[in-house]
Amino acid sequence: MEITEITNAIEIMLTAWHENGRLSFEADCGNLDHDTYNKKTYKDRTKYICLDRRGSGVFMYEKSTGLVYGIKAYGVIHRGKKIGTLAEMTRQYNAATLANQGKVLNGIKALHLMA
Repeated sequence: MEITEITNAIEIMLTAWHENGRLSFEADCGNLDHDTYNKKTYKDRTKYICLDRRGSGVFMYEKSTGLVYGIKAYGVIHRGKKIGTLAEMTRQYNAATLANQGKVLNGIKALHLMA
């Protein structure tokens, strides 16, 4: 994948991940703005791209394989926690978001598939 394709795929996944957490965040922290306090960002490194939530590391994308892993510590990949590809994560977050729309209103918090 070219770097622009990777960047686009990462931004799409981050948006899906961000929206998946919106209902739960707003139910728990109604007075805070989800878009301000629960940002998802990425940092491009030599071998990996760090995928962060609120400035803390959650996932790492390995450029050479296209796979996403959990982390042991910030900047340290955990090969035992293989998550999948960016496309798989995006599909899962979008599906979970659609399945849970409106459930918070009935007292059921939104599902977080990953992190």
